[in-house]
Amino acid sequence: MKVLIVLMISVFISCNSKKTTEVSHVKRDSVSKAKRTIAASDFSSDYEELKKSFLAMRTANDFENFLNNINEYDPALKKKTYDRNIEYLRATLQTVRPFKGIFYRLKTLVKGKNVIFHERILYQIFLNVHRVNLAAPNAYHLSAILDYLSIPVDGVFSSTTDYQNYLKQQVVPAREKQLMSYKALLNDDEGLLCFDRSVFLGAEAFPDGHKQFVEIPKANIAYTISGIHARIQRIHALNAYDVDDLFDSFKGVMGLFGVNGIMAKFRPTDGVRTQEIVTKLRKFQKKNSSFLTLKKDGKSSMIQAYKHLRESYKYFDQALDLGYENNEDGGQIAILNDRAQWDLDRDSKTRRATVKDLLEIDNENWSKCTDCSNTVTVDGFITRRPRKLDIKKFYYNPPTNLLAILPSQWSSEPKEKSYNGKKYRNYMQAFPVGWGNIGQLQTLLPDANNKNLKLYISDIRKSYGRWVLGGIPLGSLVL
Repeated sequence: MKVLIVLMISVFISCNSKKTTEVSHVKRDSVSKAKRTIAASDFSSDYEELKKSFLAMRTANDFENFLNNINEYDPALKKKTYDRNIEYLRATLQTVRPFKGIFYRLKTLVKGKNVIFHERILYQIFLNVHRVNLAAPNAYHLSAILDYLSIPVDGVFSSTTDYQNYLKQQVVPAREKQLMSYKALLNDDEGLLCFDRSVFLGAEAFPDGHKQFVEIPKANIAYTISGIHARIQRIHALNAYDVDDLFDSFKGVMGLFGVNGIMAKFRPTDGVRTQEIVTKLRKFQKKNSSFLTLKKDGKSSMIQAYKHLRESYKYFDQALDLGYENNEDGGQIAILNDRAQWDLDRDSKTRRATVKDLLEIDNENWSKCTDCSNTVTVDGFITRRPRKLDIKKFYYNPPTNLLAILPSQWSSEPKEKSYNGKKYRNYMQAFPVGWGNIGQLQTLLPDANNKNLKLYISDIRKSYGRWVLGGIPLGSLVL
């Protein structure tokens, strides 16, 4: 089961490889020039000095000092000569600043709440650290960033609401500044954007300089911008709902699996069905009536989420036009896993046109609306049944209670069946057959009702419309 939030921000570094092919629009002449070999001479002496100080880092203080030094090159400050290669590095690394001590700040939210979830977070941190160490075994300077994420700091989160506010007030502004820088780089036609991969992997990773210096194609920048918008979209969707006491609800749900309970070994192994999880969440909501309900400013948060969802696909579409391909020739750096949420392997003209219609990509006046609705008919791949989908209306009129959009009636199949005198488990048991508050789903699925909803959802999932449903809160339980 996927609930609304994963309270673990995984910060890791990857040096992905990309390649540019022919482009179809958006400054085509400026990006379709023949590639040339990137060399050390493409980097300024200031870049080399910054790289030297970055590689010399060993502590959290060293990393913080580096952030302060490289921030002197912020074009908005007008203190240093503009250097696009430094700006790319600066804009990327500055996004880590709000995460100072993040592991320490998060621990009170999970410690003692849910052992399995706590262990899962710790495992994921260790796993990512080990992956980075394996990719760059001699990059000792990266330990300074890990220290920066781990050190004890003031501002430990006392509640999930504290964490939500932190994301909105500190992480989102940092990401929006990154977007401004990246979009300026995307529109900059004055020269190549280059990156020295030894900045992260260390000089020893390139003993003969092979593939040390790479060009960052514009298609890659557009693709990363798409991913950043997608992250911001999810933050706004998260902030729309009250998720306080989330870990207490996790504890109750995990108890169904025999976790965290003294009586776990006495519980029969009977399997946990979605019905039991939903029932447990609803019982928890009766004790805490605001749990998973829309906050006072929730609607505005969802509208912001829709805005960034649109921008995410707009820049993904631009990346495709600029020739983005997911292959291995070139390079870029990715902090906070800034990958676009859209599927690269399904970029047909039909799909792109459908998603653009659903998100009003070509409508410059999309935000000037009264009923704020944009109903689009999509066809299932196989059945060809037309189904109406209204992404905009769902975000502009979000459910007031997320649990209300979950199933409320279930099939009454027996737990066991018999065959040749022997009993076996019935895995077809407890399927959803009814929704108590279908009205809150009809903003998204206009023609849905209790009789056709399962088939409706099935058709939507087999249509190009499914590509825009990923950021919907609790969508995996419904769609």
